[in-house]
Amino acid sequence: NNTVYIGDLSGMFYALDLTTGKQIWKYEADNQFSGSANWFRDRAGNEYILAGSYDFYLYCFEAKTGKRMWRYEAQNYLHTTPALWNGHAVFGGCDGMLHVVSLTNGKALDTIGVATYIASAAAIDNNRAYIGDYDGKFSCIDLQNRKIEWSFERDTRKLPFIGSPVVVGNQVIIGNRD
Repeated sequence: NNTVYIGDLSGMFYALDLTTGKQIWKYEADNQFSGSANWFRDRAGNEYILAGSYDFYLYCFEAKTGKRMWRYEAQNYLHTTPALWNGHAVFGGCDGMLHVVSLTNGKALDTIGVATYIASAAAIDNNRAYIGDYDGKFSCIDLQNRKIEWSFERDTRKLPFIGSPVVVGNQVIIGNRD
């Protein structure tokens, strides 16, 4: 809707008019926004923005006004872009958990222990989340059964997966710091 949503390292999150650059609204968190935002539309057609902050919260804002609808607290920084799955936000945190949170009210459906730090966004396909972590593991999580289905890590070099994966057909692709 001709709007850009962006956070910065000072903890400000903005909605800006794409044409003029004028500020539509802003929100101040207690720490930086480093990951990208995502958006969703509810059944009534209302649009919302999701953004994670280093203040440990995932925020849900009303897209038009910037009103904070809810916030969900993780146990460490959120440096990721939340993915969407079956009415939930799915995202990793620096607490090593994959969080599955209701888009309606911000309540956790579950948290799944994966690693130490997760900065990578999740790619979701066929009820599975694919996510990389700082421990050098790339994992597939079965979202319906809420368990790790498989993990890959190199034997010799365990360097972080920071970039976000993509699913193409029957393959999943992700870069590594090696």
